[in-house]
Amino acid sequence: MRFRITSASKVFLEFNFTSSSVTNFGNELLVEYTVGKLELVKDESRMYSEVWVRVPLKRLASYAVLNIYMPTLVLLVVDYFTLFFRPSIFDVRMMAALTVQLVIATLFSQVSASLPKTSYFKMVDVWLIFCIGITFLTIIFHVLVDACLYSEPKDAVVVVSLKSFGDSTKKRKSGRGEGGSFCSSKPGDRMVLWSKIIVAGVFVIFNLTYWIYILA
Repeated sequence: MRFRITSASKVFLEFNFTSSSVTNFGNELLVEYTVGKLELVKDESRMYSEVWVRVPLKRLASYAVLNIYMPTLVLLVVDYFTLFFRPSIFDVRMMAALTVQLVIATLFSQVSASLPKTSYFKMVDVWLIFCIGITFLTIIFHVLVDACLYSEPKDAVVVVSLKSFGDSTKKRKSGRGEGGSFCSSKPGDRMVLWSKIIVAGVFVIFNLTYWIYILA
């Protein structure tokens, strides 16, 4: 805030800066900010006597944590748990992952609209972009797991075990069935395991770097 005496120049009238003070009688806690200590700043560079009231505002961390970080963190946990679904239910895994990504993208647009416009990336923008990126990585792994488990190699052979009414057990080999051959479970199991490790590793490495940079 700026106060100026316009009835006469500062040669005739000026603020008594030494005996002046400013006090905030309102609530210091706002919705997104907290009001700091007010201070007076004298300006002698102009024709008229002026004094500035500097009002420092500090953004509340609790607002961002409750409205941005906590909801996205819960969504990321749901997205990661889709990797533990049975690989056979591909539609359910993809639908859950795509729903999480859609919700995060909607939250990103709402947060960007409520924050001040800047030409640089804010830390909140970096966090939300990472959330969209890691959900996209999860979707890629779902596709890779499904492609590995249900691939149809030309020379695929399915081993079927037949147990008779007696004590003997017979095995016979058959070609590809009507629904497509099911490849060996070992590559599919390794892909599922590596998808869990990679997504969790990317999340941990990014969070360590992100929060160390913010809190340092």
